[in-house]
Amino acid sequence: MEYLIEKQRPSKQLPISEESDWWNVGFTPFVLDARKPAKDDVLEEIQAAAKGVMGMMRFGNHDSPVLLEALGDLLLADDSR
Repeated sequence: MEYLIEKQRPSKQLPISEESDWWNVGFTPFVLDARKPAKDDVLEEIQAAAKGVMGMMRFGNHDSPVLLEALGDLLLADDSR
């Protein structure tokens, strides 16, 4: 929710992050900035966040565009490491 509030836009359209440089503006940097993991723990933090989003999808709204975008950001970051 904090991410959505921070990225609130009048158009309320997706994607939430419109920038082409996803690593600097998407959900992943938001999570890493909030948690501030040690350099060696970044990948673990990304994977933990992905697990949390997947849990919200499993027990909540599995086709939420916001959760799908957040998970996509996390999976892209995990794959790039």
